[in-house]
Amino acid sequence: YDMVIWRYNSDGTLDTSFNTVGYVVHAGAAGGTSSDVGYAIIIDSGGKILVAGYSGNASANADMVIWRYNSGGTIDTDFGTNGVIINSTASGGTGYEWGDAIKLDSIGRILVSGYVQTSPSDATTKDMTIWRYTFVPTITSITPSSGINNSSVVSITNLSGTNFFTGATVKLTKTGESDISGTSVSVVSATQITCTFDLTSKAVGTWNVVVTNVDSQSATLTNG
Repeated sequence: YDMVIWRYNSDGTLDTSFNTVGYVVHAGAAGGTSSDVGYAIIIDSGGKILVAGYSGNASANADMVIWRYNSGGTIDTDFGTNGVIINSTASGGTGYEWGDAIKLDSIGRILVSGYVQTSPSDATTKDMTIWRYTFVPTITSITPSSGINNSSVVSITNLSGTNFFTGATVKLTKTGESDISGTSVSVVSATQITCTFDLTSKAVGTWNVVVTNVDSQSATLTNG
């Protein structure tokens, strides 16, 4: 088997804007040549498509897999390794692991429930399992990237990056200066934040941009 996502229009016809054919197929996620199966699917706040299931590895065991696709049907290579996260350790590395359900929590962390079979030869050794994943944010750019320090407020229309969670905070830092905390912070999506900074009487020069998620994972754009 290969893992497949189909997308249909509301009238029941295949949506050919999705991967140009209306479906996407993935095989060999865990490195084997047997089966890749998706059991559950969700769409995150940024429109990314996440699928949980399993994939056969090179030892013919099953590993739990999460795939993530962009909204147009291409694999999201910013996620995991080439768009895929694989786990084989819950069963001790030699058994079977299946992801049967997937959900995002209130701050955007990924939870997958399923089970592991610790002994491939004994189907009675199945245990319920929950996996939870969080991701370190990244910052790629900030727009606008400058402001005037005699102006009361500078509005940031696009702080761009990845893995921003609801509730994230933003600040500017500079050696020898007090931090400038962002206000009116809005996590528009996992890849965009808007906010404002009060630069009145602040030091001239470059400042670092820091985003911190509610799980304390943070990213810095140096001299942003």
